[in-house]
Formats: sequence, structure tokens, C-alpha cells
Amino acid sequence: MAEPIEFKQVGEGNLRAQVYQQIRQTIQRGELAPGQKLVDVDIAAQLGISRMPVRDALMQLVHEGYL
Repeated sequence: MAEPIEFKQVGEGNLRAQVYQQIRQTIQRGELAPGQKLVDVDIAAQLGISRMPVRDALMQLVHEGYL
């Protein structure tokens, strides 16, 4: 079983862009195991933000073929 991914708290500014960058970098560094699920509610709770920026970032990553 893959270890949980830890994301850093986001700062002020464009939350979607910050979340997108963190998840994309996690993928590029190979820290996301094949088939490992990313749950928007869990990521949002870890970052201390609402689900919407996380959902938007995940949708962009799907659109770009990362997920």
C-alpha cells in the first residue's frame, strides 16, 4: 500500500494554482504510486482549504493527462 502523500499548507493567492503545482510536482517526482487515489476532501483538509480549489486543480490535471 502506498504511503499517504503530504502536501504543504498553501499561502495566500491563487489556491487552485498552488494546489495544482503541488500535485503536479508530486506526480513528476514519482511520489504518487500508480493507481493511488487522490481524494479531494482529504487533500483540502490537509491543506486547510475548501474542496473547490482542489477539485479544480484535479480536473486540470486530468485534462492535461497527468491523472
